[in-house]
Amino acid sequence: MTTTPNDQLHPNWKKSTIVPVQTTGSQNGENSMEIISTGTSEDELVLKSRFTISIKSCSITIFLTVILLCVLFLTAIWVAFFADTTRTLSRSLTEAQFSKITQYTENTFREIAVGSDTMKNQLIVAMSNNHSDVFQPKVMKHMQNIYFNEIKYHAGFVNAASLYGRGNPHQGILMVKTLPVSQTLQNDTGLYRYPCVTLNVNQGCIPANFSYSVKTTKPYDTRSSYSVIKTNPGKPVYTLTYKSPGIDAVLIALVNSFTAPNNTQATSDKPFDWFLHLDMSVDNMSKFLKTATADYVIGSIGLIIESSTNFIIASK
Repeated sequence: MTTTPNDQLHPNWKKSTIVPVQTTGSQNGENSMEIISTGTSEDELVLKSRFTISIKSCSITIFLTVILLCVLFLTAIWVAFFADTTRTLSRSLTEAQFSKITQYTENTFREIAVGSDTMKNQLIVAMSNNHSDVFQPKVMKHMQNIYFNEIKYHAGFVNAASLYGRGNPHQGILMVKTLPVSQTLQNDTGLYRYPCVTLNVNQGCIPANFSYSVKTTKPYDTRSSYSVIKTNPGKPVYTLTYKSPGIDAVLIALVNSFTAPNNTQATSDKPFDWFLHLDMSVDNMSKFLKTATADYVIGSIGLIIESSTNFIIASK
């Protein structure tokens, strides 16, 4: 029996795998040795390890894919089931928000109209039985109070508060764009502005000097107001948009007329003794609309359309 030294064996073979065997003669007359190897090489171990990892990875991937598909399937069912309900709720919410904008705008115009009745009643008391003189000091003081009330409750919406008599005399308070707040007086020669040096609730508008004035235009033509007064005598009514001579603004006015029960001078052409006139510029309406829509529907577009002419008089 012979053995082979360990240093002559293959380096990857283990000592425990070498067993002695009985030698027999061969046809060549040489001894042979049978070597039995029961071990595993390092390359084979690596291959087995990689194969095991690949199976685990595939199992995890398949498991996660199944879960993802289940989630997507259930989501698709949920969306399909609630899609119509969601669209209906979204549409209802948007309509409700725009309805609030419409109501807010209508309420503002309605408040100004209702407030004009209160203003008119105060002027009736102030004018006493003399309804032909719109320049009475007490009346001028009431007009200034009207202006301050509009600033307080409808800031930036009303540009001017004026009182007109039958012969087109006029006095009031004006504030349009960059023009200074001024007291306005009109007679047969023209419309004059007297810039206010002092302007507060207690003292009202005190011009620097009544001898100093800025002539704005020729006498203002109020015939556009007469037509709406004829159709709604003694009631607050809005005029169509118009361009005021000498003032760079497109305006709309609320008119509220008064006819004296006794000794009236009203005629069919001019069915009033005097009327209150509140001017609002379309620029201010656009600013008002921008504020209203921003509070309710962000990114929305709002328009105010004059139904009689289909003109867009304000937009956001």
